[in-house]
Amino acid sequence: MALEYGLLTVMSCVPLIVGGPAPSSSPEFVLKFLKESDFLVVGEGEIAVEKLLCILQSRNTDRSLLKGVPNLAWREEDKIYMTPHEYVSDLNAIGAPAWDRIDPGLYNNAVHGFFYRRLPILPIMISRGCPFRCSFCGSRNITGYKVRRRDPGQVVDELEYLKNRYGLREFQVIDDNFTFPPEAALEFAEKLIERRLGLLWTCPNGLRIDTLNKKLLAAMKESGCYEIAVGIESGDPVILKDMDKNLSLETVIEKVNLIHSRGISVVGFVMVGYPLETEETLRRTMKFILSLPLIRISLTRFVPMPGTPISDRLIAGGEIKYEKIDPAKLNYNDFSYIPPKLTENQLRYWYRLFFLRFSLRPRIIFHNIRNIRSLSHARIIIQKIFGFFK
Repeated sequence: MALEYGLLTVMSCVPLIVGGPAPSSSPEFVLKFLKESDFLVVGEGEIAVEKLLCILQSRNTDRSLLKGVPNLAWREEDKIYMTPHEYVSDLNAIGAPAWDRIDPGLYNNAVHGFFYRRLPILPIMISRGCPFRCSFCGSRNITGYKVRRRDPGQVVDELEYLKNRYGLREFQVIDDNFTFPPEAALEFAEKLIERRLGLLWTCPNGLRIDTLNKKLLAAMKESGCYEIAVGIESGDPVILKDMDKNLSLETVIEKVNLIHSRGISVVGFVMVGYPLETEETLRRTMKFILSLPLIRISLTRFVPMPGTPISDRLIAGGEIKYEKIDPAKLNYNDFSYIPPKLTENQLRYWYRLFFLRFSLRPRIIFHNIRNIRSLSHARIIIQKIFGFFK
């Protein structure tokens, strides 16, 4: 897309607008890497995209108009411009997605977490924002530190609409902090119970484990929740402290056992390759994870995402230089960073060993086979398994 006089003038082309964690965390880095991009949305996109599209449709070449679009970054020659960052304060004002313009069936083969019990299944977002400061996470660069929530009654209305129109039978809450504060999540579960929609649901995006309590878990279970994921990340207390998770191993043990005792399955998020990682910390983490009543693990490679606290520390200490990193490898399918006390071969060995030690236990094999719903579902699971051996 050509830029002339500071604004788009060749309107016959399609402008490339990019958003997500990386543009929100480090727009300068992304603009240098994605030279084909015309605009970045830095953070939440509803207001920014609507205003930007209005300007593009008007064909107005006055570049000063772009400065009135919040959360926007763009390049003019060698200079990068960014507008002030804004968040949507009232999520109810946004409303539900335009489901009448989306084919919900498209989600059936792209289920977050890969497992489900009933189709059709769809994702739902109830809140945004995260007050916690985990060193490796860039989500707050998109949604900020302040937690904002939709009215639970409106969310249940949306679920009822989806059930009546599309036959919805299961949904996934994909919030970053659904159970913070616990009272808000409890209110949602209680309204779901009152409405008697008969839906199943899960939380595959991870819950803050220390926000869970007996009353909340009982309401979640009664309202149809059968599985949740929790962020454990490491079984090494030194690494957990360095991650700024403010979470102890004792709390993890207590809460995972509490969830399990309430009849809700638990998936654990585990990170491999954090900067302080050694063979001993990996051995300790594997032993700890194997001791917990988890039914699956989401084994994640550490990625030094630009703009995250740990990446800033690594840059300041001279351990990484982004100009020497292939940005295409800043994803969870590659080891884009190797800890100083490990080699890449060692890291790959422990990653694969961790997966095999956890997954090849009879209890885990039986549980996951029992939850495969079709041949197409089995193919997706098999592809995922082979992905661990790349």
